[in-house]
Amino acid sequence: MEGLGELLFGLSSTDRVTLLSEISKERLRLSQLAMRLPATVQETSRHLLRLSHASLIAKDSDGLYFVTPYGKTIMRLMPSLDFLSKHKKYFVSHDITSLPTSFLERIGELSESTYTEKLGGVLDHTRQVVDGAKEFVWLMADQILTIDPNLQQRSLESKVSVRSIIPATEAASPQISAYATIPDSIEARFANQVNAGIAMNESLAGVVFPDLSGRIDFGCGFAGSNQTFHGWCRDLFVYYWEHAKKLVSGQ
Repeated sequence: MEGLGELLFGLSSTDRVTLLSEISKERLRLSQLAMRLPATVQETSRHLLRLSHASLIAKDSDGLYFVTPYGKTIMRLMPSLDFLSKHKKYFVSHDITSLPTSFLERIGELSESTYTEKLGGVLDHTRQVVDGAKEFVWLMADQILTIDPNLQQRSLESKVSVRSIIPATEAASPQISAYATIPDSIEARFANQVNAGIAMNESLAGVVFPDLSGRIDFGCGFAGSNQTFHGWCRDLFVYYWEHAKKLVSGQ
């Protein structure tokens, strides 16, 4: 863990993170970087030395600092750490460790979403997803979600396709019988594990995560229309959908 300690020490200063960001944009000299902070040349030099010792930056023959390939890789991972630290209070009380590893590594893609900690905000988001859909509505939860009658009608008219992921633990629920009467354009599948709640259409997405009891907390979560955030939610839904078992009509 010595290498990790050196890395974390190198990034443990806001000034050093700022310098790394500035150098990633263009190669700069010591005097130019001191002006960007702003700080004295001596202070800036000490920060640059720390970054150099961590192998995040190097200096070329012209005295210009640049980010090493290793540094560029670390910077690709930093948005995830920044997102988690920004929402530290939420992630102390909510557990995302059961998500597929590839999605944990991409968690920084949620940075452009809006966080809401009010149940009304989450419910309002779901209504916006359903009401604003023109192509599709995708829903995933750790409980059976009732399909809105208006959405069923729009689905019958072939305007909106609907997919719903239901936890396999609900397979014996009496509510499952209701899915036998919904239109064929509304598909449902059973997933062995549902570790997030998603409500999304072609332009708007929202995601919520389990609290420490293991149940998905619909009282607070993240929502937005940013393309990167939307893509993360879409990919996660597709992951669970492809690993889920088809719900047979009349089951």
